[in-house]
Amino acid sequence: MDALRKKLVQTLDIEHKCIYGSACKPGHNSWISLWKSMDDRLFISFQEMEGDRTRSPSYDFMDSAKRSSYDIRQRFFSSCDQGESWTFESDKELFLPNLMFTAIKNPLPSGKILSAYASRNLKEFHEVKGAIIITSSMDGGRTWSFETSIKHPDYKSLNPTSIIYDKTAGVILSAYTDSGDCLCFISGDEGKSWDKNFTIAKASGNLSFWEPTVTTISDGTFMCIMRTHREDIPKHNGINYHKVIFTLGSEGFNPSLPEDTGIGFRGKPDIIKTSSGILILAAPGHLFVFSCDEGNTWELHLDMLKGLSHNADPTLIEMEPDRILCGYFFGSDYPFPPPADEYIGCTRFEIGV
Repeated sequence: MDALRKKLVQTLDIEHKCIYGSACKPGHNSWISLWKSMDDRLFISFQEMEGDRTRSPSYDFMDSAKRSSYDIRQRFFSSCDQGESWTFESDKELFLPNLMFTAIKNPLPSGKILSAYASRNLKEFHEVKGAIIITSSMDGGRTWSFETSIKHPDYKSLNPTSIIYDKTAGVILSAYTDSGDCLCFISGDEGKSWDKNFTIAKASGNLSFWEPTVTTISDGTFMCIMRTHREDIPKHNGINYHKVIFTLGSEGFNPSLPEDTGIGFRGKPDIIKTSSGILILAAPGHLFVFSCDEGNTWELHLDMLKGLSHNADPTLIEMEPDRILCGYFFGSDYPFPPPADEYIGCTRFEIGV
């Protein structure tokens, strides 16, 4: 691809670790989120499912009528040594699986951590159809309180995917719909209310857009990376990731048209900008790409994770300047019991130019 260039970024001290595996094998662990507290403790959440492993593999757990046959929980762990070891904090029972949960990666100025759920995942909110449920924590992520819910009159379902904070724009929450549109919701009061929203990209022709992730490029300028589908081929045989640049002007946010990045389709992406200004995009299948010019060109690092089995749902966080942790789960959208052990892992590395 023309957009992929020779390597300018060095990746150093690459290390892979297992964070969590189920006691009963094969485990079924997936759908993670990572964030950092005010005291630089790392937190991770993920979904774990238990059930009768003697039954034939099935997706029954997706059917609410058969949900009682499974124990589906969101687990919370923390690390005080930059991911070297992890300690169990808490768990909560989920109403439906395929956990759509995201948390802001760094605390807000008040120290608050914001998170967002799809309402269908939560026992206490699953009847609030198609909403995003906002919760917050003032102790890094050990305990959570309800803030508010978000709905959109044009959509029956909203799926939250990333939350960032910008001192000028406020809190930006990205989400996608079941029709392949991507949106952003804006809060100026640390998540108490969300009175502004705008469309990042709308499905049109044979293209639809899914699982947006947003990062700040510079003051008032942001990049969104989206998984892209062609509607004329089967789902999950998508094409390249697309990006949208949006800026904050006097009349609100102004998104560009979606642009093909030239980065091959891999599934749900995540993107961050490091303190030294390098963009890192992670994607399933242990794909890492880097950009030193604000996403105009990208360089591919496939050699970082040779020999590892397939991973999914990668989530990036900068632990300290240019020291990165990428969390993920090994496996894919498996039935239960899964065909292989599905567990939570991470890769730690440093970057330089």
